[in-house]
Amino acid sequence: MAAPSTTHEAADRDAAARPLLGFVALLGGVLLLSAHEIAVRLPALYVATAAPAWRVPVALALGVGGAVGALVARRARRPELVLFGSSCGLAIALPLAVGVCSVALAAGGMPIAALSGAGGCGLLLAAVAVAATRVFARPARLIGIVEPALAPHHVLGGLVVFVAASVGTGALGSQRTALALGLLACVLALWSGQLAAWLGAAPPPRWRAWLGGAVFVGLLGALGARELTLPATTQLTYANEIVWGTRDGAHEIVVTSGQRNLELFVDGRLRVSGLDQHRYAEALVRPAMAAVERPRAVLVLGGGDGMLEREALGAVGVERVVVVSDSPVARYARRAPWLRALSRDALADPRVTVLEAEPIVWLGESTELWDVIVVDLPEPFGFLEAKSFTVGFYERLAARLARGGVAAIQALSAFASPAASASVQRALGEAGLVSLRYRAPVTTFGEWSFLLAGRDRPRVSGARLEGGRFLDPMTFEVGLVAPADTHPAHEVRPSTLHDQVIVDLLVQRVR
Repeated sequence: MAAPSTTHEAADRDAAARPLLGFVALLGGVLLLSAHEIAVRLPALYVATAAPAWRVPVALALGVGGAVGALVARRARRPELVLFGSSCGLAIALPLAVGVCSVALAAGGMPIAALSGAGGCGLLLAAVAVAATRVFARPARLIGIVEPALAPHHVLGGLVVFVAASVGTGALGSQRTALALGLLACVLALWSGQLAAWLGAAPPPRWRAWLGGAVFVGLLGALGARELTLPATTQLTYANEIVWGTRDGAHEIVVTSGQRNLELFVDGRLRVSGLDQHRYAEALVRPAMAAVERPRAVLVLGGGDGMLEREALGAVGVERVVVVSDSPVARYARRAPWLRALSRDALADPRVTVLEAEPIVWLGESTELWDVIVVDLPEPFGFLEAKSFTVGFYERLAARLARGGVAAIQALSAFASPAASASVQRALGEAGLVSLRYRAPVTTFGEWSFLLAGRDRPRVSGARLEGGRFLDPMTFEVGLVAPADTHPAHEVRPSTLHDQVIVDLLVQRVR
């Protein structure tokens, strides 16, 4: 007669164990993933790239916050209330910490953002863990879920799920991951009260359900707003993780972080990499500045991020630099501390003027003459961009060159697309300009080609090339040599406004 009774008791114990075991599994997952976000990903994505000197203080803030949270939860008279409040607080604090750090990339204040985020989230994480232990440890022992929960196959399965979830968060991005964990923390907050009541405690008051529900709905709204700004599929198009992004009119501006390096993308195309931006900027601008005796007036078509402007301002005698671009990137570059540091605050120099206009239209309407014109416009993968690589565009450019003036033009990669690069040089010739081709190795772009053009063949003063981080007279001389595999395999035509052959040459990688 004892066997049936024992069987019924075991069945009752198993039924009672399932909700508690599920809660413990969710609790462990949320705590581990949230700790990973705050202790590992946030410092790696934001602090190490934007404020590396603050990594140790941020770690200390996380530890101090955790100690304070544990102490408060341990001494609290109503641990179930602390568990609810700290879970709701974590649901808000985690996305807020990541969001504030993201904003700090664009507006400054990264140390304060990271310190407050790490300290606050550390406090709440510890409070949740300690309060949950106080509320549910004894029922867990009585019901007997401790041994099953610590079984090797359960622990191994949990580790596999944790590793898979950690890897998967890279596809979501830090901001969506924080919002998703916030939603789970809300579920924990609401579930904790119901579970405690099921185990014999007093039922939670209604205001808890209303408060938890409001936080949950708010987080869902934030997730939806994020999706409207930058869809989740956008992350899949970038190698590194998006840490800041927005849409400004028809343009998409994105900042990614990886390997302690920030990169700026405009409309999906790499604009600035903290790793090697100096190579591209020096290779494009410095030879042109060294080919003009007194470069007082400089026009930059494209640019706007401060890198080309920095190199132009570095030349002796420059009185004004005008930037003409149809991209809003300059508005971001003026605020973002990491870009301001890379450009040495070039856009704040009183000699620099930024105009938002279509370069080809602005050239046709302008009457000013320029000693140096720097052209850094997007590659012509479509007809919209290809108009700036045509004979008509370069004719307008030639009309704006002062006597003895020189134009510096990014001419694509002669290694990857020899025919397209040669078409740019042919278009310059048809516009009446004599050009000089050279190349430079740029880590993030590969080997890139540039053209110096003027009414006469430009002559670069080697002495004026001294002083750069990358480009010096010897590097420039080496770049003048064109390897055999950078020559087009056949004669190419120049691109015109009515026959933009460069698009097919570039898209099809014609050699």
